[in-house]
Amino acid sequence: MNILVVGVPFSRNLGDGVIFDNLRYLYKKHSRFSRVIPLDLAGRETFESSDRPASNRVALFSKLPGFTRKIAVAGFILASFLGRWRGSWKAKVVAADVIVIGGGQLFLDESLNFPLKLYLFSLLLKHNPAANRYIAFVGVAPSLSRIGRFLFRAALDNIRPQSVTLRDPESRTRFAELISKRYPLAVAADPALFSAECYGVPSRSRTQAERVGLCIADPRGLDVEGRLGEDFHTGLAEYFARLARALHDAGYQVVLFTNGALEDEALKDEIHRNLALPGVQCLERPLTPGTLVGNIATFDLLVAHRLHANIIALALGVPSIGLRWDAKVESFFRMSGRSEAFLDDLVPTVPATLARLEAIAGAATPYAAEVLAARVSGTVAAQVQR
Repeated sequence: MNILVVGVPFSRNLGDGVIFDNLRYLYKKHSRFSRVIPLDLAGRETFESSDRPASNRVALFSKLPGFTRKIAVAGFILASFLGRWRGSWKAKVVAADVIVIGGGQLFLDESLNFPLKLYLFSLLLKHNPAANRYIAFVGVAPSLSRIGRFLFRAALDNIRPQSVTLRDPESRTRFAELISKRYPLAVAADPALFSAECYGVPSRSRTQAERVGLCIADPRGLDVEGRLGEDFHTGLAEYFARLARALHDAGYQVVLFTNGALEDEALKDEIHRNLALPGVQCLERPLTPGTLVGNIATFDLLVAHRLHANIIALALGVPSIGLRWDAKVESFFRMSGRSEAFLDDLVPTVPATLARLEAIAGAATPYAAEVLAARVSGTVAAQVQR
């Protein structure tokens, strides 16, 4: 059985790669002789090893005014699809027995990026009408443009999924309100909850919290459209620096790391240089999902905006603090029974963060997380056993 997983598995933000690795692990667990094939909607075939941007187009697009930016992005995507992507995507579609679109925040509309890519991909499904099709483990943004909604609905008409599974209740509500009410909508959490099994990470005792990982995220990458305000953009670097210094002074081993995005790496290195504290470690940029998971496995506590840093931490038994920037982070903490470990201020105070870290140190994995994982596994099993 050939299972095609459609998403962004080779993104430099390695959380998406962790999703794919976990999905591949689960599909092969439930269908032993299956072959799991990735299809990256950005046209990538593997992870980029260089720290240099592939091109300057992202920076160029970001400087354009809104409507002009959408036209430029759409033109680039259409040219790439017609010139490079269509042939390889079609070959993968034709060879597939099962096609799964997911997971991650695929129903997101930043300059029509995902709406147009998903629509163009959906046009190829006519070449394999016999394949079982699913939309699974996806998130939906709080708002979509009128054109974005139209493209997503048109893609859905072409996909005709046998089931649609969203990764949190909020995404289920948004899917029904913004995209379609024609399908029964289920909820199953992110597959990265299986990271310990997937990567073979052994469990270990964390009764003594000594090593704290700070997942650095650039506010410009988190808030591309500037909706979170100036304080978020100007205060985040100083927050991380002050938190690192306070943890260091309290006797913790402090480690700065990222999920792999280049803008996050640049901010991480800048914070580390400015701190100039020999006891604060700065990890190199992870180049593969396994490296990211391995980094997180070394921590006793973690603080992160990035959703998948928190999901991986939960999977590995590392107590973590989630920081506000997108509703999906708060939703995950609520679903996993850890609302008390989520900080709701856009720029939290250092004392509040330290107090919350002290409260969660040594906490056991909540039962709610086991329930979420079981639902993920059941969803995967149903897709391959039909």
